[in-house]
Amino acid sequence: MVTESKDDLSLMRVDHVGSLIRPARLVEMFKRHGAGEASENELKQFQDEAIREVIADQEAHNLPVVNDGEFRRVSFQDSFGSSVSGFRAPKNTIQLQQRRALLDAKETPALAGRKPVSERLSLLRNQPLEEYLFARSVAHNPVKVTLLSLDRICQRFDYESSYSVYSGMDEFLADVVALQRRMITELVEAGCRYIQIDAPSYTAYTDPTLLDEMRNRGEDPIANMARSVEAENAVIAGFPKITFGIHVCRGNRPGG
Repeated sequence: MVTESKDDLSLMRVDHVGSLIRPARLVEMFKRHGAGEASENELKQFQDEAIREVIADQEAHNLPVVNDGEFRRVSFQDSFGSSVSGFRAPKNTIQLQQRRALLDAKETPALAGRKPVSERLSLLRNQPLEEYLFARSVAHNPVKVTLLSLDRICQRFDYESSYSVYSGMDEFLADVVALQRRMITELVEAGCRYIQIDAPSYTAYTDPTLLDEMRNRGEDPIANMARSVEAENAVIAGFPKITFGIHVCRGNRPGG
């Protein structure tokens, strides 16, 4: 009989994508917080309770790796947008709903809403690390965290309107790689052994509408994808004892 350590992820065959449906009471608290009707501390208390419950539920189903359901995030993209300066992201549920309504009203594809940066990127906090530390404190099994892919970040970057900050995509991407590696290093030092890269934007390379948008901007989609893959590999290089996964989908806008 061969026995494996609980921390050995090499034989893991059960997993979930990381983003779970929020309890109704937590959704309502996000709305109240976004409207200024609840404090940051009240929101955190609801998040803590919901995360304890969802981790206990995962462990009750004998999942070998668990996570916090991304219950502290307004959007899955917060892992980067809420951690750095200069990269715009909705700050609360109200803003996210308004942005979604605007995009839907214009029938805009999934990768619409490209934004310029307001300043050179710098790390303000490591939100995935904060999420990991709490989840680890209440979990018995190894905890997974999720980070936003380089390709998604690039496809949201309006480089044409950002030349006063960055000379182009390559210079911007170099900063993103450095910041993501710093975030991962801090996670590894804290004991995290499983990191998932959320990369829904790779489906754009099979979508005629989105391919046309890239070409209309004078871009080569194949070159874009190759650049992103190279950057993703640069982010995860040099972490030999860490399990990295990648999640590719077409989104679940109604499910948040």
